[in-house]
Amino acid sequence: MSKYINADELMAYLEREMNGDLKKMSNEAHFTLGLLLATEAADVEKVRHGKWIFDKNGYIACSCCDFRAYAEYKHIDFDHLNKYCPHCGAKMDGE
Repeated sequence: MSKYINADELMAYLEREMNGDLKKMSNEAHFTLGLLLATEAADVEKVRHGKWIFDKNGYIACSCCDFRAYAEYKHIDFDHLNKYCPHCGAKMDGE
């Protein structure tokens, strides 16, 4: 799985570490930083994890956003419940 970084947070961290003077970095560090900042940003979003919560009134709710949908318990096929919340996009893997 790819790992994504926040370039703005990286710059802020480096500036703090170098007491605001990035000229103190080695040539290799400047080169690496230049490559990172020149790379096109990916369109990513942190994955939210949730689970379906069943209540006594026959509803299921998303544990992340409380989106509710009606479901009759007798007819629920747990393997065919949505794997993602249709409201907030949380991955319903129970984590």
